[in-house]
Amino acid sequence: SPDIAEAGVRLSVDPKTRGTLMHAWFECIEWLDNDTGVPDEALLRRRASELTVPAAAVDPLLSAFYQAVQRPETRRVFERQSLNSIEVFSPFRAAIASGQAVPKVERERTFALLHQNELVLGSIDRLVLLIQDGRPIAADIIDFKTDRFGGERRRWIEARRLHYGPQLEEYRFAVSQCFGVPLPQICTRLLLIEADAVIDTSAASGS
Repeated sequence: SPDIAEAGVRLSVDPKTRGTLMHAWFECIEWLDNDTGVPDEALLRRRASELTVPAAAVDPLLSAFYQAVQRPETRRVFERQSLNSIEVFSPFRAAIASGQAVPKVERERTFALLHQNELVLGSIDRLVLLIQDGRPIAADIIDFKTDRFGGERRRWIEARRLHYGPQLEEYRFAVSQCFGVPLPQICTRLLLIEADAVIDTSAASGS
């Protein structure tokens, strides 16, 4: 079964290599609209080669990646038609529908800024900026996580939210500073790939 096959992949490929490659492959996606947008195998193999991932690890991970992008919650993150379901974008539904507000995807967006006299460095896996009249008016930050899923689902997901929430708050602050988007108009979400779960961590920050 697919679940047994995926378990074999997790055991045969070390977690760091798996995480690095799955991140890189998901960052190849701009949008998944209908049957378009899924990166082809040649592109994925080229990206793996650039990261010097051993060929023996690539084949089993290709299968795991293609299975992951078809799961409903994971896929919805990359569907343009799901933009209206993002809370910070919902006030702009009419502008999105008319084309006055346009989403712009940035992938692996690095940043460096001073915060409370400390240098904060980071890289955002996926950043969707909503652009109107040439400036960003809202933003959706998505962080990919490949943590191994185990135990009771609800507790496992809550533990990931608590663990990664502070990191995503740093990303949120960085996007606000770099793009001039007010904090209440920026949401942060975790895409937990193995669990096919998307968690809004900004909801817990009081915004």
